[in-house]
Amino acid sequence: MEQEPIFRAMLKDRVKRNRKVANRLGRLCMSWSHLELDLTLLLHRLMGISDPTVNNTILGVMGLREKIQALHTIGFKRAPSPDWYASLSKVLNMIDNELRPERNRMIHDFWITDIDGDLQRSRLNPRVVNTQSRAKAVQLSVNAKITPELMSLLCQNIETASVAINLMSHDLNAKPFQDTARAKNPAQNQSKDQN
Repeated sequence: MEQEPIFRAMLKDRVKRNRKVANRLGRLCMSWSHLELDLTLLLHRLMGISDPTVNNTILGVMGLREKIQALHTIGFKRAPSPDWYASLSKVLNMIDNELRPERNRMIHDFWITDIDGDLQRSRLNPRVVNTQSRAKAVQLSVNAKITPELMSLLCQNIETASVAINLMSHDLNAKPFQDTARAKNPAQNQSKDQN
């Protein structure tokens, strides 16, 4: 136990040096939580299930990626206009393909300080990589220097996506649902309806 005071001092110093990043990680967690809630509320609105037990059971067992997939499909079917769906699809793709992976790296990677005192995000990722033509090497980890400004930018992008989702939800209140699949080819749909 002789070493305990030394390790406590090292931890205290680490926390002090990383305070700005820690604050931004907190903002990141809160911003992501708000975005997930906004996506869930939009899906709730689009599903149109009035029974809270059924609705909350369905939404409660779905992960974020399943909700995004459902929003793509149900959003297409219930969109008030083709432009509305195009906007929804664009923001959902940005959330799933850009924001979600970067947010996951920020939350789940290790945070280390390099020799120069710069903060890096690091994850163990052992694999064989090509270094030059026909030359290979073992790569043990992937490291990326992260500044508080980069973290703030990610938070801003998440918050912008949240605003977009809220605006689309608001548009649903202003316009009735439209079956966009039926609206694209009315002649084909008339023949189906007559059968």
